[in-house]
Amino acid sequence: LAFQAEQKIKAAANYFHHQVINGTAAGGTFDGLKKLLSGTSNEITSETSLATSAEMDANCNAFLDEMDAFMSCMDGAPTMLLMNRDMLIKLRSIARRAGYYERTKDDFGRTVETYAGVPMVDLGKYYDGEKTVDVVATEAGKTAIYAVSLGLDGFHGISPTGDGVIHSYMPDLNAPGAVKTGEVELVAGVALKNTLKAAVLKDIAIGA
Repeated sequence: LAFQAEQKIKAAANYFHHQVINGTAAGGTFDGLKKLLSGTSNEITSETSLATSAEMDANCNAFLDEMDAFMSCMDGAPTMLLMNRDMLIKLRSIARRAGYYERTKDDFGRTVETYAGVPMVDLGKYYDGEKTVDVVATEAGKTAIYAVSLGLDGFHGISPTGDGVIHSYMPDLNAPGAVKTGEVELVAGVALKNTLKAAVLKDIAIGA
């Protein structure tokens, strides 16, 4: 029972991560960052290619300039940079070239990689019912990096009760019947109080 509940909770958290980026109110959840930043001044299109190692060497400085412009368009420094694993590998390599890369341990012993002091976060993958896809998608060889400033005046999660967004209910083993049912519930959304507290650098060419 504990194992099944743990796996359900992980799946719910993974679904929430996916909706934080890709959700839409029209789709039955809430507007994620992709929708919230669409058409804003903080939606920036990359014009450099990082598809190969040679292009990374040739375009490193141009991409660093894009990253500077991307991060500086926000009101204050971002709390974290959100991306997929392939983009993290590219950004890690570029950060190393520029001396912007650091690797430390947090209070829980987890490895934290930073670009210019800002943690780089791989949002992982999501099973959409047919296949496993990146939460931050790569389409036609292009992907994106999202920057967020977490806080009540910026980007944050919301829940009806103001506490955790995931609640689990274990089955009552003393209830009659052969089948006992538990439940994992996710009732949550996100709020972007100020569009200058988030940004996206989109259409970064990283290859197929």
